[in-house]
Amino acid sequence: MLRIRRLTSIVLAVILAFLLLIGQTLAIVQPWEEAFTPVPLETDPNVLQLNTASSTESTRSASYRDSADAVLEQTTQAYDAMIRSFYEAQPESQKYTDDSYIVSGIAESGFPDFYAGAYVNQNQNLVVLISDDHAGTAASLAASEQMIAAAADSSDLIYASAAHPYSELVSIMDDIYQYQTLSAEQKDPRFTVLSYYIDDYHNCVSVGMEHIDAESIAAFREVVCDSDAVVFEQADEIELLTTVNPGSGYTNASTGATGSIGYRCRTTINGSTVYGFVTAAHCLETGEYAAVVLDNVALATAKRQFQGNVDAVFCRMVENHSTGTTISIANETLRDGVDVNLAQGHPISKVGIKTRLTSGTVTSTSNSYIYDKRNFTDMLYSENLRADHGDSGGIVYSTRSGANYIAGIVSAGNSSRTYCTKAININTTLGLSLYD
Repeated sequence: MLRIRRLTSIVLAVILAFLLLIGQTLAIVQPWEEAFTPVPLETDPNVLQLNTASSTESTRSASYRDSADAVLEQTTQAYDAMIRSFYEAQPESQKYTDDSYIVSGIAESGFPDFYAGAYVNQNQNLVVLISDDHAGTAASLAASEQMIAAAADSSDLIYASAAHPYSELVSIMDDIYQYQTLSAEQKDPRFTVLSYYIDDYHNCVSVGMEHIDAESIAAFREVVCDSDAVVFEQADEIELLTTVNPGSGYTNASTGATGSIGYRCRTTINGSTVYGFVTAAHCLETGEYAAVVLDNVALATAKRQFQGNVDAVFCRMVENHSTGTTISIANETLRDGVDVNLAQGHPISKVGIKTRLTSGTVTSTSNSYIYDKRNFTDMLYSENLRADHGDSGGIVYSTRSGANYIAGIVSAGNSSRTYCTKAININTTLGLSLYD
């Protein structure tokens, strides 16, 4: 009888331990499983239309504009959280590596296989693309959506399918990047690549070439990359947006060239905290002064880079001069915060001394271009944000919920196209920080 009681006690203990284990497992997974409901893939072209409007139409009612602003705020936070999640999941050795092409600090292997891109639609919602390989069955689609919703910390997303995973597009970007690092003698004379970027909306890599013809395209596909995810467009030579004519902004005291001020920041030099601002590196060499009305106000420091993912220089303020937070011309306050990740279609604005205040939308978050045999990468790119000579270094920002957040600075352009260095890349590379 005693043996039976002992055996019964052991059996009950095992059962209790098993039930406790099941309970702990359910406590971990059950709340999210109950909260998540798979969303059917969106196919309505009106819903999926990319946003190209830089702001909500002024003819709309105030309540509509407020509602659109609230949606854009949610979209911005969801996209930023998702990209940050991808970034943080990488090994430290892969973050901002120089060995391969990166997008917002993320290498090819850092993007999940199910992720195919994301953009802002005309209703300010975030559309996330899932690769066809993972959208083919209900189970894999649901799993992909659940992981995206968790990464974005949002259940208010629109999903659609696309042929090419984002990692494949980044791999193509890396193929082009590696080719662009070759010397002029090593490159194929049959074609010239001037720019290249990922177009999330069209799920492709767009390559801008000097001449678009059958021979050039065939040569590119033979030498660089033969993928149906690559499309070609006519591109003009990139121009740095500075001019030899003095302007009302700052003037290079040595050359007379003009540029625009980006945003104020601080850094540590020789153990001391110094304050100043950021502008385009091609406007000022280290040791040159930025002058306003013939008065030297700032000195370009050695914290400067004019290649890779940065065209920027930190300029320390000269004694008795300071930098404010009021955006010139717009007469609005610039927050001491950076919009690290802006999706394609997100509205942005810029201010420069030549074209003053203009607005547009993000065309690509991963543009690359070539200037003076230098390969610039991971640039913010817009096809409808106007800039011109003299606007280089000018502030690029996004506005949501009535606040203006730093996105980057103007670097280059041609025709109506504008290329911007991301603030996160500037601050990370040059060791800068913002302050109140």
